[in-house]
Amino acid sequence: VRLLRALLADTEQLRRAGQLPPPLDAGMVVQQLPPPGVVSAANWPEVLRAVLWLLPELHETEESRSALAALQRSDYPDLSVAHKLALLTPLTERCLSVETIRQELADNESRRKELARELREKQQALKRDEREAK
Repeated sequence: VRLLRALLADTEQLRRAGQLPPPLDAGMVVQQLPPPGVVSAANWPEVLRAVLWLLPELHETEESRSALAALQRSDYPDLSVAHKLALLTPLTERCLSVETIRQELADNESRRKELARELREKQQALKRDEREAK
């Protein structure tokens, strides 16, 4: 649910990057990328199905096309691990291209480095205090 919401948070960028029309035989109601607020614990499999059909990356390889076909025939939990991986890999790669996610990752990395530096400084201060106490 969170992955889909994060991806759909920047639908404008996704549309600019390319959105395929769904196939006529897909039997889908959603024909555009939905807003992130639509995704819930109850409907995420159907939103996932719609989003996956609309992303061009998922039509590039035979493995992806096979996984999409399997998703049309069964529910997501019933898919093989290989099919799930074939579907989720391009989805996560697309998420990494969303600017808000990239910025959040960069901010988290900066914060991690800052906290690591603070930890080293405190450890050094503790060692220094320990030496001085002896």
